[in-house]
Amino acid sequence: MSVTDYIYLDHNATTPLDVKVKQAMVELALLPYNPSSIHNFGREARKIIEKAKAEIFSALNIDQNKYHLIFTSSGTEANNWVLKGFPVRTKIISSTEHLSLMNNNLEQAEFIQVDYNGIINFAHLEEQLQANQGALVSVMLANNETGIIQPLRRIRDLTKKYGALLHSDLVQAIGKVAINFDELDLDLFTISAHKIGGPVGIAALFIRKNTDIKPLLEGGGQNLGLRAGTENVISAVGFSEAIKVAINNLAVYQSHCANLRNFMEHQIIKTCPQAEFIGQEVDRIPNTSLIIMPNVSQETQLISMDLNKIAVSAGSACSSGKISSSHVLSSMKIEKNKARNAIRISMALNNNKDDIVRFINVWSNIYNNANSSQHNNKATI
Repeated sequence: MSVTDYIYLDHNATTPLDVKVKQAMVELALLPYNPSSIHNFGREARKIIEKAKAEIFSALNIDQNKYHLIFTSSGTEANNWVLKGFPVRTKIISSTEHLSLMNNNLEQAEFIQVDYNGIINFAHLEEQLQANQGALVSVMLANNETGIIQPLRRIRDLTKKYGALLHSDLVQAIGKVAINFDELDLDLFTISAHKIGGPVGIAALFIRKNTDIKPLLEGGGQNLGLRAGTENVISAVGFSEAIKVAINNLAVYQSHCANLRNFMEHQIIKTCPQAEFIGQEVDRIPNTSLIIMPNVSQETQLISMDLNKIAVSAGSACSSGKISSSHVLSSMKIEKNKARNAIRISMALNNNKDDIVRFINVWSNIYNNANSSQHNNKATI
């Protein structure tokens, strides 16, 4: 099956490999590169890894003297490492974080409330910071389900006030919004390749130098002893290329996706004035829309979309292929009957207006057919 057979509107789950990324990786694919080896191939591999890191720092305009960049196998690994790397510190976590930061059986953890728009409750955050001096705070910049953007600079000001470390999961933000890393001054942050046209199987954790984090994986002493294991040279090159492409395309991406999303939401409201878009009243990343269709379940919508060769999702893709209730919408106090009817649309540069028109038509047909059936059932009764 080819992506071209479908209208793909699930880019927050993963993105197709960018052509430039594929080309950069193919050039290295047949070479025996292990950066830990002392022979010529090993030395060359080390140069390639360090060049890839330098290019990522440069593309994101991050001071390389300020952070260590450690490649990991996924954003989930990086986030788990953050939680387990500071065993003594109390963890203060947003209640709408990715599941990799929620499902860790943490003994010392406090979860911060959000409002109806998904924005952090600052009074609750400050209360927890006062009670847990020197804590580790984790708040994502952009939510993977709703696209809602948190006021991270304001959160950073509070964490500094109380001597807490701040980690942010930037997986859904990189390549979608401009980020001033000097202004945010984060202690740790996570990014991932496959959300921006890079390969699956590589992500990165940036760690402020002199931060006392314990390793998650121990063994050969790679990465300054912080993460053991053979470094993935080919994927590192793909990652750096994906970052460069995403940053170079950022302005075009933002305009293109925002125009498509705004058109889609406007047309859906014309079809169904009762439809709702989660987070529409606050800042969102430009490619994402979480849509509530009145009285029609996620399952019905997803099956119908798939039969019409349109790929969308019910939210996070990290639930073993199962549709489960959204902790994000629950934290936002969205009624359960509405939350069960929400699907996520996430676009990219390879989508066009024809894709969106097709989606709108199918969405409208699902809605009209469901409501027609309900009306007929009531008439029969």
